[in-house]
Amino acid sequence: MTRIHLIHWQKNESENFASILRDLGYAVDCSFPENAQFFKSFRASPPDLMIIDLSRLPSQGRDIVINMRSQKSSQNIPVIFVEGDPKKTSRIQQLIPDAIYTSWGKIADAIDQALINPPPTQKQTSVFGAYNKTPLIKKLTIQPDMQICLIHAPEEFISKLGVLPENIHFYEDLKKPCLIIIWFVFEENELNALLPDISNKCLESGARVWICWQKLGKAFSGGITQNLVRGKGLASGLVDYKICSIDATWSGLLFHWRGFGK
Repeated sequence: MTRIHLIHWQKNESENFASILRDLGYAVDCSFPENAQFFKSFRASPPDLMIIDLSRLPSQGRDIVINMRSQKSSQNIPVIFVEGDPKKTSRIQQLIPDAIYTSWGKIADAIDQALINPPPTQKQTSVFGAYNKTPLIKKLTIQPDMQICLIHAPEEFISKLGVLPENIHFYEDLKKPCLIIIWFVFEENELNALLPDISNKCLESGARVWICWQKLGKAFSGGITQNLVRGKGLASGLVDYKICSIDATWSGLLFHWRGFGK
């Protein structure tokens, strides 16, 4: 039986769409990435087809596919993106042209196409390629009148931001009010120790947090990787929705508290 992995970020809707797919005769797994183990299990036993709903957290769905396309074990899995805001979907289509883009009303035909005559897949090396020319200050969503908490930032970090917007204040005290936290993590133990305080800050104040790791590979970055950061964040109640290459050394994921403001 053909195995489909469905990712939809709303549990009830995910189960409803999974039932539709099972009625069509497919075996469906609708688990979503809650920790780094998800990606290990996925690569060890890849599905025949990946379906990702873009109506919620489209950038996260995009990053999952780029991760798939960068790994030999999952590079050739057909991908179907379903629904989503047209403007955001168009940007994803520019990055991932080898996926099929459709609606739930046309899902049966899209699955037939993906399984019988899938588009040739293209290897992806980095999610950052489309954003290389964007100024760092814009990548980090820094705007006028912001209070920003810096945690373990490299000495040269502020100078790399260039010309700052008006009335920007940087602090190193997590207890002070802030709109954005930029946290540079060197070790997994540090991530585990401070993440509860960070997630509580996001829950209580609506602050957002960049969790940044070094692009040195797992063996040289204190064990910190993108998958580990995302998994730990999700497990603590945070959701990532933006990724950023800060410089040649550092990358980051931007998180907010799940459901904040709804």
